[in-house]
Amino acid sequence: MTLAENRGAFLSMGASLSKDFGAGLLITMVSAGLTLLFAFLMGSSRLGWYSLVGLGLVWAGGISNLIDRFTRSGFVTDFILIRVGPLHSGIFKVADIAIMFGLLGVIVSMRASKWIHGTSPNARK
Repeated sequence: MTLAENRGAFLSMGASLSKDFGAGLLITMVSAGLTLLFAFLMGSSRLGWYSLVGLGLVWAGGISNLIDRFTRSGFVTDFILIRVGPLHSGIFKVADIAIMFGLLGVIVSMRASKWIHGTSPNARK
């Protein structure tokens, strides 16, 4: 466990922007994206189970990070660091894991749909 205040987005992208501009930009963009994702989730009745759960996880992880930004002056508090010998991950938190698993669920759902419906490039005709 390592405490880190991340001013940027994924892997600290945008952390070099000025504090106020960077925080404002991230809060605005993330808020808009999460609002659109929520509207999509509420209005879509054709989503498969994996896609629905996956996008729900993305939304939940994003909301968690957004709450951090609002309550911690534009920062997200990260604390998990994985080390295996000389290799190590970036510092992240559980919300980031939810986002990654959510995206994985959406990708699996898309791939499974292509495979089931025979639209995969490897599908036999």
